[in-house]
Amino acid sequence: MPEDMLVRLPEYVSPKIFDRGLDYFRNDFIESPERVSEHKWVTRAMGRRVYEVSLTFNPEGDDEWHCDCPFDGPVCKHVVAACFAVLQVAGDKYPGVARAGDLYKLPAFESRLIIDQLFEVLDNEELIGFLRSKLEQDHQLASVFESEFLYRLPEHQKSERYRRIVSKAVRSAFRNRHFAEYPEYRDFEDMDMLSDQLMAQTDWLLDLSKKHREENRPEEALLIAKAILEEVPVSLEELIEDGNDYYELPDADGFMESAAEELCKIVESGNEELKNNLFDSIWNMFPDEKLHIGDVPDHLLHAMGLSATDASRVERYLQLLDRLTDEFRNGEQSFIGEHQVQEIKIEYLQHLGREKEAVEVMLSMKDDPKFCLMLVRYYIEKKHFAEAKQLSAEGLKKADEGDRMTISLEDDGSQSTTWYKLLYEIAEGENSPADMRTWLEKLIFDDYRHMKWFREYKKTWPEAEWPRELEKIIAKQKKRKDVFHVDHFLAEIYVEEKRFDRLEEMLMNEAGNPSGFNSICVFAPKMAEMRPEGAGNVMQQAIEAYAAENVGRKYYRDIANELRAMIKWRGGLGRVRNIVRRLIEEYPTRRAMKEELEQVFSDRVRYM
Repeated sequence: MPEDMLVRLPEYVSPKIFDRGLDYFRNDFIESPERVSEHKWVTRAMGRRVYEVSLTFNPEGDDEWHCDCPFDGPVCKHVVAACFAVLQVAGDKYPGVARAGDLYKLPAFESRLIIDQLFEVLDNEELIGFLRSKLEQDHQLASVFESEFLYRLPEHQKSERYRRIVSKAVRSAFRNRHFAEYPEYRDFEDMDMLSDQLMAQTDWLLDLSKKHREENRPEEALLIAKAILEEVPVSLEELIEDGNDYYELPDADGFMESAAEELCKIVESGNEELKNNLFDSIWNMFPDEKLHIGDVPDHLLHAMGLSATDASRVERYLQLLDRLTDEFRNGEQSFIGEHQVQEIKIEYLQHLGREKEAVEVMLSMKDDPKFCLMLVRYYIEKKHFAEAKQLSAEGLKKADEGDRMTISLEDDGSQSTTWYKLLYEIAEGENSPADMRTWLEKLIFDDYRHMKWFREYKKTWPEAEWPRELEKIIAKQKKRKDVFHVDHFLAEIYVEEKRFDRLEEMLMNEAGNPSGFNSICVFAPKMAEMRPEGAGNVMQQAIEAYAAENVGRKYYRDIANELRAMIKWRGGLGRVRNIVRRLIEEYPTRRAMKEELEQVFSDRVRYM
């Protein structure tokens, strides 16, 4: 059981790793685990990369765990976090597993219970004395304490104090970084552990700014965000001048980008005085080259626009955008591109209700794919379908010719499908079924969301005409040359249209190919209710081919998992018994296979 494993973990893991794993769990850096077999759970941990974690809780002891992170100790923080995550989900679903509330009964939490008791018996004088002593010893704790409660003090010197706190946090991160103690990590490819240590020294400042903003103290939030933007680059520059080769904090750019983004959120909750102060502050900060990194300028410009409260500031802001555009075109600045500035300008003009000017900017940039798309979207919204159709047709032509107009509406879209989607949307707006079918048919075969467009295509046809059109789609798909093994799209069509006879025929043709095993395991169960005999034949042939090709416990577990699912089919128990018997007879020397297959049945049925 996972709670037993947690009790045993201190034998393998240091208290520091244990606490870091607990923090990982509490901060939701671990996905909800999935139970893949009676004793095995799998999950993923979110670090600098995504790590796969598996836990096997053996009733007889000798628990097993694995994480593909680069940590070379016996147990990493991701495994510890996974144990807590299993407890959290398992307690509500499976008998015999501790509920999440029982976590605090474990030995690892005894010290926390004792601390709660001490708070009840200690008086204020003792607590203040202890806290004062610790604050004198721990500079980072002192900075956190000061920042947390600085808002309770008078306004004077706050800005300077926040800047000093930021500077101390950056320098503390530099002194305490992992590779300063372990030089072998300097060339370490994965920086997960290092980044954890460094960002822990500074991320709390952003959290504090957010807390003040959410608790209706935007002025305090603004002081912290400004201090980060003003002080982080200064502190890093000083570290460089001091001769430190490894001065850069991992994600320092991202840290400053987050602070600049926080300004946009602060200004939305601030009054006119705060907005005016912020506008003037950004106006003065913007020329500073130390802030010309990543998306910081982009966020600063957005925040400046949101904080322009009068006509004078609005015009100054628009003039700044035009100046930045001219400077980029003339090669005088490169920290923010022409397209970024023009996109900000269009959005801002629309925010002001100056649509005519926004359209003029889009028209001047329409040879660029992003602005062409913005213009098409604008025309569609205004129901100017003729203009939208003409622009989309031009974009499609350039995409077909291999021009850079091959943009995508979504991050995972591609090439001409962007324009197909727009032209379909226009056809919908014009209520033109013929045009809708034209673009939907192209999307069916060119976009990865085949079934989404297939269903939309079906809606455009009268019921009596659909069978003929369906056969055309099937015939066209069968002619495609880019399909390997099981044709998923064709299988999905057969399932959708309940053509299980064709699905069975297609799967049976591939059942002897071990490479198609996973696909068959997806689609055979979908026809099990209507054609249990056919589904069973397909699965049996696929399993036997898979077993003949693959040796090893991992593959045997794959087979066992599919057999467990088959037991639930109509007539499935007899079929599974037959498959298990045949496999054990066929491969008498595969002891691991026999062990895994025998676990398919809880009553340990004897097959020989």
